[in-house]
Amino acid sequence: MTVSICPFCRSKAVEGRTLLEQEMKLAKAGNHHAIQRIGKYYFCGELGLNQDKEEGIKWFRRAAEADNSGASGFLGACYMVGDGVEKDVDMALEYLRRGAKLGSVIAFILVGRLLLEEKGAIEEAYLNFRKAALCGVNDNFLFIALREGYKNGYITKEEYALTLRENQK
Repeated sequence: MTVSICPFCRSKAVEGRTLLEQEMKLAKAGNHHAIQRIGKYYFCGELGLNQDKEEGIKWFRRAAEADNSGASGFLGACYMVGDGVEKDVDMALEYLRRGAKLGSVIAFILVGRLLLEEKGAIEEAYLNFRKAALCGVNDNFLFIALREGYKNGYITKEEYALTLRENQK
C-alpha cells in the first residue's frame, strides 16, 4: 500500500480526498498559488473539470488580486490575444506590468511587445526588453528586438553591449 503525499503541503492525503479537493481547501484558506492552479484547471479542463475559460479567468483574477505574478502574467496574455476574455490592450498592459513588478520576467517581454506594436512607446518598450534580458531571459524574439533597437538607434552601443554581457552571466 502506497501513501500519497500532497505535493503542495507535504501532508498525507486524506483517504478519499482528490487533488482537486485538496487544492480547493488550500484556495479557500487564501493560498494564491492554489487559487492560480484552480484557475488553470478550469481554463484548460483538467482534473475532471469541464473546460470553462470564464470560470478560470475568475480564479486567475482572484490570484492576481492576491499578488500572484503568474496569474497576473497569464491574465495579461489572455487580454493581449483575446483568449477567454475580450481583447483589450490596456487591460493586458495593466496585468502584465503587475506581473513584471511581482517577478514574472516573461511579462517584461510581453509589455515591451505591446508597447512597441500597439502603443508606439518605443523607449519604454526597449527598456522592458532590456529588463527581461538583464533578468536572464533567453528568447529569440527578445534578442532580435534588442538587435533591431540597437540598429535603429533606440539603444546605445554601451546599453546593448552591457545588456548582452549581463544576460550571459
